[in-house]
Amino acid sequence: MLTKQSFTSLILLLLLTVSCNQSIKESKNSKISQEQQENTRSVINRKSIDFVEHLKLSSEQALSFNAVRDKYKQQMMQLSNEDHTDKQSLTEAIQQMRKEQFAEINQILSSEQFVQYKELIKANSENN
Repeated sequence: MLTKQSFTSLILLLLLTVSCNQSIKESKNSKISQEQQENTRSVINRKSIDFVEHLKLSSEQALSFNAVRDKYKQQMMQLSNEDHTDKQSLTEAIQQMRKEQFAEINQILSSEQFVQYKELIKANSENN
């Protein structure tokens, strides 16, 4: 039979264990959040390419192109500030955002420009 002191000690041990588990979980979530922000900022801050020059965009194309890129840059920043429970959800959100951005940019560029754009993006990601 448990004594009152043993019972109290057992309850305190149980509470300590639950508290430690909660702290570990919070620490892991904080680490994931920091990694998310760093990864997203890394994507945003990669070496800037002068797409207007490389793709020889017209004035109208340049305005539209830059507006789309700015829109998605802001969305990426917002995404980096959101709380994601795991890396997979963040990765999926970034991939979806990139698909949407590519689709919008594809509407602005000629087919040759879009091929060049994809090549520039690929070369830039390989160098970073």
